[in-house]
Amino acid sequence: MRRPTLRFVASVAALSPVSLVLAHNLVFLVAFGRGAEAALRATGHDEGWASAVRLVLAISTVLGLTTIVRLSHLWRTARRLERDRSLHPQTDWRQLARTVVALWVTLAVVTAGWFLVQENLERLAIGGSLPGIEPLLEGGLAGPVLVIPLISLIVAFIGGLFRWGITALRARIAAAKAAPVRPKPARVLPPVDADHRRSDVPSRHHRLRAPPAPLAG
Repeated sequence: MRRPTLRFVASVAALSPVSLVLAHNLVFLVAFGRGAEAALRATGHDEGWASAVRLVLAISTVLGLTTIVRLSHLWRTARRLERDRSLHPQTDWRQLARTVVALWVTLAVVTAGWFLVQENLERLAIGGSLPGIEPLLEGGLAGPVLVIPLISLIVAFIGGLFRWGITALRARIAAAKAAPVRPKPARVLPPVDADHRRSDVPSRHHRLRAPPAPLAG
């Protein structure tokens, strides 16, 4: 089994906070509906939690926009180099699927772990006892056991798409730089018929001559 790379670990670390806050709030929304906000306050989710959610979403938005700009730059560079070398790269969709699945499984486990840690600490903070894994099982199939994998899949797909796009574009740029530049074919003008050009000279000469004097009078 291959050890996870540093980039993979960094991707999980960047995606797990947004996965946690989305899954956490959706769990309460599914369980309590319009009373989700009151239920959050009753279980120790004060203004600090709301501020943390806003901060995580803001940072994730900035990171997403930055990644989109980076992808756009890499794509333009790759296309320019490939046009100069007449290359036609193939898209490796299987690599995208492997990237998303690996992120999804890891992200779901990490999100579930952070969800349990947070719920235990918050219920302990309001004077309750440690519930253990009970928060993960509350709500049955409509609770965290379904919401966390679903949210993790959505976040993993978006993050995996960005990660795969950057990796694939870098590989395309490296391959294009290693390929020789194909010179563009010179533009060849159609040959001019020499006989036609000579025969056309008298006719143009006659057209330019003035009519005889008697006729002109």
